Amino acid sequence: MGGARKCKEIWQAIRKADFRKEGILNETNINLVFEKNKETIYDLLRIQTSADFVEVFDMDKDGFLNEDEQILIFSLIKTKTQLLAQELCNILEYQMFKDLMREVRQLEQDIVDYQDELRKNI
Repeated sequence: MGGARKCKEIWQAIRKADFRKEGILNETNINLVFEKNKETIYDLLRIQTSADFVEVFDMDKDGFLNEDEQILIFSLIKTKTQLLAQELCNILEYQMFKDLMREVRQLEQDIVDYQDELRKNI
């Protein structure tokens, strides 16, 4: 619970690390974001090191996280939350299902907002 709020904290750290407003995070900035949000990232994604973080999200293996790769972070969290909610529904835990689906809907809206913010730079 609280995944949407935690994602906003990660998003703020990403925006702060991208002080040039280029929409791209280099390795140093990625490490800063990871170290600042290490516990939250572990809670949401079970990723323990910044090297693993880069390995998972740097799809083109260029050492940078572009706009799409940054959005991928939050899309993966949303998908994992949605899968967990579905499992809760399957075992008849409807209140927890409802609460997690509320988080999913908030994450979906936040992802749209994040995309809009990044696309303004292009």
